[in-house]
Amino acid sequence: PYHQTDALGRTWQEATQSLLRKESGMYVHGLPLGQQFPDAERDDLDFFPFPEVDPAIGTDAVEAPIDGFMMAARPRDEDGAKELLRYLGTAEAGNAYLEVDPNNIGAHDDADTAGYNALQKKSQELVSNAKSISQYLDRDT
Repeated sequence: PYHQTDALGRTWQEATQSLLRKESGMYVHGLPLGQQFPDAERDDLDFFPFPEVDPAIGTDAVEAPIDGFMMAARPRDEDGAKELLRYLGTAEAGNAYLEVDPNNIGAHDDADTAGYNALQKKSQELVSNAKSISQYLDRDT
């Protein structure tokens, strides 16, 4: 009785609509959940670590996918591709991305966190204090 029917056939964007319409009060989802909510409603959003399943792990392990960039094995311009990858790994590039998408947190140690909203601050704290971090690949396999 606590789950919506036909949940498996929806994308995360479609499922988020039930929160937007206030037809549900909770959603198992990671950030960037806030991107679909108007700024005025984001103060009403919050999250918590997934409840403990295994006492040996507790809630000190989080799934925090980090986007990555890859290069083809034989790019047309290998030097240019490597230069682009080096730049994309900088705090400067991460900060530029966060200016247009304030729903994520910076992966670089020197990312500028001064302008983080409440959800970003809480996310940063959760990820920073995690004893273990898994990627989607770990979950999916």
